Amino acid sequence: SISREVAHTCAAIGGQRASVDTFIREGGLDLLNGLSQSRSVAVQVECALAMLSFAQNRETHKPLVKQGCLRSLVSMARSRNDELQRHVTLTFSVLAEKQAPKTWLVQSGITPYLFMLVRVSSDPEVQYAAARTLLYMR
Repeated sequence: SISREVAHTCAAIGGQRASVDTFIREGGLDLLNGLSQSRSVAVQVECALAMLSFAQNRETHKPLVKQGCLRSLVSMARSRNDELQRHVTLTFSVLAEKQAPKTWLVQSGITPYLFMLVRVSSDPEVQYAAARTLLYMR
């Protein structure tokens, strides 16, 4: 779908530091947030991948928070889709690894979902990323 392709393109932009500032300035994160509310899991997965790509760059952490991307990630964390949960959890893990302010992570509301994923996920990578993020947030 077109929405999926747009989200996929956003992920590619997130991986190119030179384009990130322009993308953010032109409202790209708002577009990404809107797409993340799609009913299509495939579109949500691409949005989560894009946010993961942006999380790799410390300079994008503040815009991600200010423009509501963490809330969008928490909303996607509620999904029963394993792939989507993996990408959301890895995004929070990267934010923790890059030392995003703990307050932002706690206030996002992700904590209960991270605890749930540590307990019930069958994916060891998801369990590890969730536990690692929780340890950073303590």
